[in-house]
Amino acid sequence: MVLIHGVGSNRHIWDPVIPALSERFEVIAIDVPGYGDSRPLPDGEEPSIPALADAIERKLAQIGIRKAHLVGNSMGGWISFELARRGVARTVVAISPAGAYTTSEGRRESFTLAAHKLGALASAPLGRLPYLLPQMRSVLLRPMFGRPRSVSPEVAAHSCRKLADSPSFTATRRWMRSHPPEGLDEISCPVLVAWGTKDRLLTPKQGPRWISAIPGSQLRLMPGLGHLPQSDDPELVSSVILDFVTAS
Repeated sequence: MVLIHGVGSNRHIWDPVIPALSERFEVIAIDVPGYGDSRPLPDGEEPSIPALADAIERKLAQIGIRKAHLVGNSMGGWISFELARRGVARTVVAISPAGAYTTSEGRRESFTLAAHKLGALASAPLGRLPYLLPQMRSVLLRPMFGRPRSVSPEVAAHSCRKLADSPSFTATRRWMRSHPPEGLDEISCPVLVAWGTKDRLLTPKQGPRWISAIPGSQLRLMPGLGHLPQSDDPELVSSVILDFVTAS
């Protein structure tokens, strides 16, 4: 099972659900090129969804994985769909996948992400200090988390630092804003689209758009959870993933 994070994020966002998932599957959480501890794509290559999918597909092939259960969050959901259309996926669980927004929704998302990036740049030098008070976590993390006060100061500071340091964030967002998902009707593996009802970045009303575009796909709403639900309620998110994958 391969876990793919969202734009500006990193592999550690999956840490809360890895123990439960690892009881049933061998789990690999990756840093997408240009995020976390991963280097950007070589030679100034634009970090488009197809290019990032290429890099992940090559990496999986290098370690002997031709086909895997894919779980993607936000941008990672879009990348998972791209890999699925190529036949790399056994199943896909896409959590709040990016790419199905309208023009106005895309503008709002871009504004929110830009503000989040600026906040990360401002607070990263201060480490965990800005996140010590639950009230501050509520303000600073609200766009991403349904339950921001439950996020530890250490996790918040680490995520903030990795977002601030990402060399691919701006270019990836620029590409995503100007290109719609393609080839969704070519996906033949089982697909679950899962969405937190308190997702303030990508609203749950985008879910049915994916379902109408991907043959045989299913939609599951997760009450009270945000854009990064694996941190809000690891037990629920783990069960949603495992129930779908094991039943498919």
